[in-house]
Amino acid sequence: MRHDIALIKLNAPVQFSDVVRPACLPSLGWDLRVGSLCYVTGWGETRGTGFNHALKQTDVSIMPKSNCSFEEHSQICVKNQKGFQSTCHGDSGGPLACKLGGRWYVMGATSYGTMGNFMHGLCAMPEQRTVFMKMSDKADWIQKMIDMYS
Repeated sequence: MRHDIALIKLNAPVQFSDVVRPACLPSLGWDLRVGSLCYVTGWGETRGTGFNHALKQTDVSIMPKSNCSFEEHSQICVKNQKGFQSTCHGDSGGPLACKLGGRWYVMGATSYGTMGNFMHGLCAMPEQRTVFMKMSDKADWIQKMIDMYS
């Protein structure tokens, strides 16, 4: 899944508030250090209970690329920090958000897990890694699309 990304154009402006704020996108070539702490959010499966009615969040740490099997220049590997909490079926496309220098950045988009069976809600195993599409790898394309369709 080398290009696991999509952009949408909204029909109306986003109404920002205390709980709805923009996040930054990384520049081309930005990489996260191994061990960096980030957060994932999603509405997906939680242990066979179906999709959530509330947005869930958990923290993850950036792992060495050797811990996942993937196209390393366009993807990021993370490990769940809280035992049995991670992404699952229904979380695809959700953000990998990291706070860097006091600003929030969307560093990746949820792509897939390395273990478990996402289709049956068997996710967040202790040794599971989650693979994210790396936003910094797509920075030029994202800017080109924004310029073209704005």
